[in-house]
Amino acid sequence: MRAGVTVPEPVRRAMRLREEGRFEEAAGAFDDLSQGAEERGRLLQTANLFAQAARCYLSLEDVDAAYERGLRALDLLKRAGRPGAARRLVEKMIGVLREKGREGEANALERELSQLTCPCRPTRASRRAAGQVSSVWWPYQGARDDLGRSLFGGVPLLRLGSQG
Repeated sequence: MRAGVTVPEPVRRAMRLREEGRFEEAAGAFDDLSQGAEERGRLLQTANLFAQAARCYLSLEDVDAAYERGLRALDLLKRAGRPGAARRLVEKMIGVLREKGREGEANALERELSQLTCPCRPTRASRRAAGQVSSVWWPYQGARDDLGRSLFGGVPLLRLGSQG
């Protein structure tokens, strides 16, 4: 969690369940929370909660339920006008689906990925060519990466450009 962010107790409880390895209970809690957030019209929060539920279902090896939650998160991100976050989610989902031998769903998501356009940030290679990449690694905890982290639990590390 980011410093200065207040996380409601029900979300903390669901996260605690997941951290304790109680994935079935955590998945149900995240599903309930996502339903409430969706009813309140909180698209990004709902997408993140669905992604958290998907992560729990993956831990339970319930790929169908994880895929369903991932698709719901994807739809919400597109509706919220967040194509960059949607692209990152789709890329993660494709990797997991291929790992689990689910080529049909992975191929369908690749078609979806080709239709997602966004003003994407420059690639590391283009930043390196412009001399904007240092050798320092730093954990980046921007909101746009929350979804990818929540679904698969990794904290992405980006090279930060030199500041002058």
